[in-house]
Amino acid sequence: MRMMFSDEWLVATVQSLLPEGQLDALRPASDANQVSLWETLVERRVATNEQIVALLAARFRLRVADLSQMDAHAKEGVPESLFRRFNVIPLRMTDAFLEVATANPFDIDAEKMLAFASGREVRMLLGSPSKIREKLDELYRGNEEGRAADCAPRAHRGADRSRRRRPRRCRADRCACGRAHGQLYGDRKSVV
Repeated sequence: MRMMFSDEWLVATVQSLLPEGQLDALRPASDANQVSLWETLVERRVATNEQIVALLAARFRLRVADLSQMDAHAKEGVPESLFRRFNVIPLRMTDAFLEVATANPFDIDAEKMLAFASGREVRMLLGSPSKIREKLDELYRGNEEGRAADCAPRAHRGADRSRRRRPRRCRADRCACGRAHGQLYGDRKSVV
């Protein structure tokens, strides 16, 4: 029985790099730990990241991501956990789209989750998995200090008293449909 790679979609593209029969020798012995074909090829020095990226870009007409041209504010629209889960790195974010680098541009789940989390169209560019992981670690390395500041008491962070609070709806005036038909606290206009 032929065991599958976690990125089996690469097989047809990278077969041109491999001598005949070598692909079966690279396949894992058991299905318990699926391995990545891309990382196996690079680890065993059969191909380089650049060769695989060039082959994929040519075959599927994809743009190659330039990881040195990242927008620092692109990471703010989506939680770090989603980027790490799908091994993608945010490159650029506008009002209309989120551009990410990925090693698997055909991951529909990643595209849908990122689109939902960001509220934008997702554009996938091609990058190698190892370089994406390195950039993610570099991008979020200083994040531990930022998280500690978020947990600090409000008085120590310099409370921003100029922010206005949203008016709260009166709970007593809710009907069975769940709409607030009563007045808002701090505002005399009624909600319809």
